[in-house]
Formats: sequence, structure tokens, C-alpha cells
Amino acid sequence: MRRTRALLIGMLLALASSTPAMSAAPEVEATLDGRPIDLDEVGRYQCHDLDYPVIRCFRKAVDRDLSIDLDLGVLDASVSLSAAASVVYVTLYDGQNFMGSSISLSQDYDALATIGWNDRASSFKGRNGETGRLFLDWFHGGSSTAFCCNQTFASLSGYDNAYSSAYRT
Repeated sequence: MRRTRALLIGMLLALASSTPAMSAAPEVEATLDGRPIDLDEVGRYQCHDLDYPVIRCFRKAVDRDLSIDLDLGVLDASVSLSAAASVVYVTLYDGQNFMGSSISLSQDYDALATIGWNDRASSFKGRNGETGRLFLDWFHGGSSTAFCCNQTFASLSGYDNAYSSAYRT
């Protein structure tokens, strides 16, 4: 499974870099409590991408949320404009009813597989009054679910563990 996922991610990155219309994406990396981890492991923890291309992961959601507040300057009046422009638009959860591992996204993802979140979401919350759309297939393909204005989905019924790409709208 790990080898197949690595092969798929490699193919996706090769396709993205060889397509003239697409600019080269920055190399994404992930950390857990400040130490590097494989991108495949992001789906096991409580993470956010406000420091993109670095995805920061924590063992507890409360620590992730505190990190988000710090990044956005909620706890510091000297917030930078770049940090203020990065706003979480959705949090995906591995379990129903907002349980399990989670990731708070501020970036668009053509393939959630690149960060260990392909076909994992079982619930999600729209954040910060933002709108977005989750798609069943990579590169905004297939059926989709739109959300708006802090809307929450505690259960995804027929779309449980099915989303493969995410975009702010």
C-alpha cells in the first residue's frame, strides 16, 4: 500500500511539473511537534497548512488550534499581512461527528493523496465564513459537495471516505 501510494504521488508530481499550464508546486513537507515526518503520516495527526508548504502536525487538536491562533496573530498584535491572508476554510476529520485525526486547510489541493488525506474524510466543518468545495476525484473531478459560511457535516453518508481534492471557492 505504501509503495503504491508513493508511486501515485510521484506520478502526480511528475504530471504537474510536465504540464506547461501548471507552475511548479513548492515541495511540501510535514512536521510533527517540530520534527520532519513523511507526508503519508499527516492523516494520523491533528494538522494545519497555514505555513504552506510546511504542514504542521500535533498529537492533540488543542495544540494544533493554539498553533493556528499563533500563526494568525490572534494571540499576538504584531500579526503579519501574509499570515492574516492565510485563513483556514475547512477542517476535515477522519471520523464521523468531528472525531479522529484532522487537518485544517487554507490551501487548495488537487490531490489530497499528496498529504495523506485521499478518501479519508468522514466529517468536516467549514471555517471562518469561507466557502469551498470537496470533490470525489483529483483535480476537481467527479461529484462534489459545496459548503458555505461555517456549515458543518457530522456525517457524509454516501460520500464517507470518498473526497480526493479540496478547493476554496
